[in-house]
Amino acid sequence: MNITKRRTLSVAFIWSLLVLAGGPAMAEGEDEARAGRDLYDQGDYAGAMREWRFGAEKGNTYSMYRVGSLHELGKGVKQDYTKAYRWFRKAADGDFAFAMVRLGTAYREAIGVNQDYEEAMRWFRKAADKKLKGANLSIGYLYRNGQGVEQSYVEAMRHFRIDADAGLTSAMYLVGTFYDQGLGVKQSFVEARHWYKTAAAKGHAFATAQLGVLCFNGLGGPRDLDAALRDFKFANQSGPGAYTTMRIWLCLRALDRDAKATAYVAAYLSKQKVEEWPRSILGFMAGDVTEKELFSKADAEKSEDHTARMCEAYYYAGFAKLFADDRESAISYFEKCIATGQSDYIEYKSAIAELQRLRQK
Repeated sequence: MNITKRRTLSVAFIWSLLVLAGGPAMAEGEDEARAGRDLYDQGDYAGAMREWRFGAEKGNTYSMYRVGSLHELGKGVKQDYTKAYRWFRKAADGDFAFAMVRLGTAYREAIGVNQDYEEAMRWFRKAADKKLKGANLSIGYLYRNGQGVEQSYVEAMRHFRIDADAGLTSAMYLVGTFYDQGLGVKQSFVEARHWYKTAAAKGHAFATAQLGVLCFNGLGGPRDLDAALRDFKFANQSGPGAYTTMRIWLCLRALDRDAKATAYVAAYLSKQKVEEWPRSILGFMAGDVTEKELFSKADAEKSEDHTARMCEAYYYAGFAKLFADDRESAISYFEKCIATGQSDYIEYKSAIAELQRLRQK
């Protein structure tokens, strides 16, 4: 599983991140703004649009922003990203910080406007200057991806850290990943575990899963299989994932709960739609796919990412050998996993940790 895959913030996430925080003093048009919010909370989106339009006509920037959000989400009105952008621009020009971030996101994601990373950065910075939580997170993404600016993990980390220190859970998780991977900072599994744990305590599923990986591998602290199992199961509650399920299998097998491990994977496969390759790995864990079949599927010529698949296949097959008390074959497979050079993958990092543990015995 790739641990550096880039993710952009969805419209829904940006909406929850910024809108749920509420707004500043609304000044002129405050009555209409509050009435609109009450109607929105009641599910009357058409009524909310009516009140916010009245508020916007009185110059209320909060109402302008919410009119834009309704156009963006298609609630109470036909979805129209171009109109959403226009309303966000009016609110941002009126110095409404939330609208600045949404405007920046519109430029970054080409939502209702031509994509322009430099313009996105300009609006994110304006919002950051107003101390809006989440603005530095957005700036950090642009630095991380080298969009509109020269790529800089150092700058990305600096901005992620600002919002992490301000209590933004997603930023805490990203700070953890940067320490985990040594991006823009000296690699520190101790720091990574700290930030993952902090974000996990606030319910962040990805952070909880990554914390489980460190606990399983004994990185940044002692190996703790029970804690790792709890973390993976918690992460799976937010939306069961194939790779998290694989990790649960590893924990259960390592804890000598073989029957439970097989049953857990079988139950997952019976209930979830799983893509072909992860289904092959899970099938191997459940005993439905042989080792030979697993490697054949991983190294198929038609697969563009066969090297990454081989990395994963060697890792999980290595543990199967280890659980079968075939230490020599397990070490060989872990070495082959590392030899693929897929350093962006959790399996690669985990194979290194497991090899170190085996060689210390």
